[in-house]
Amino acid sequence: MVVGVIGGMGPYATLSFFKCLLDNTPSKKDRDHLHVIIDNNPKIPSRTRAFLFNKDDPVPAIVKSANSLKFAGADFLVMPCNSAHYFLERVREQVDIPFINMIEKTCREVLILGPKSVGVLAGEVTVKGRLYEQFLEKYGIKVLQVSDKEQVTVRNIIEEVKNNSVTSNTRKHFQELLGILEEMGADVIVLGCTELPFVVEGISTSLPIVDSAEALAKAVVRNAKRFSECIEIGVTQLNL
Repeated sequence: MVVGVIGGMGPYATLSFFKCLLDNTPSKKDRDHLHVIIDNNPKIPSRTRAFLFNKDDPVPAIVKSANSLKFAGADFLVMPCNSAHYFLERVREQVDIPFINMIEKTCREVLILGPKSVGVLAGEVTVKGRLYEQFLEKYGIKVLQVSDKEQVTVRNIIEEVKNNSVTSNTRKHFQELLGILEEMGADVIVLGCTELPFVVEGISTSLPIVDSAEALAKAVVRNAKRFSECIEIGVTQLNL
């Protein structure tokens, strides 16, 4: 069983996801880990610029990566980028390989906690595209977002991670954002951008945090096990 990762959106987020995947795989020996092929392509056009300014469409590049991974032997694919999931349905229409949907798997982790309100910190595509609302509101869960002014701070934090320039000031601003969502009544915080785990260290909050990268990694491990079991008994179709 081979996992294909459409990476590079951005490179540090891909690095963080791969570490999550390793950390969440039960293993005693190297051979216990999954066979993973990562296409780390930072040249995929910006999802944010495509969404906000109608700039270069990232879908053709994502489709190319998906097909390359399939050709390389991947059995199913993941994209450790929340914003890229805004384009997922268009990608699925053009490729013949299963995807694990990170938004859905993150929301499943949230549902286990039974919150009434969830605060989501994410980039503009995820926020304005209402990716988490589309799933959670079906279960009567209110999604809380920071103001447009505070969203600028979120964007700056994400860019600092992308530039490998995280400082104590970055973490200070992140801590303030968590406080704002807590004051708004959030029961749970979702890190809806895979760059954000890089600024969590040293942060304190009374609220549970659901990391979308970790939620995806856990889903990959679960589904890889199911996939292997199904192949052993001759089942070739698996609902991820």
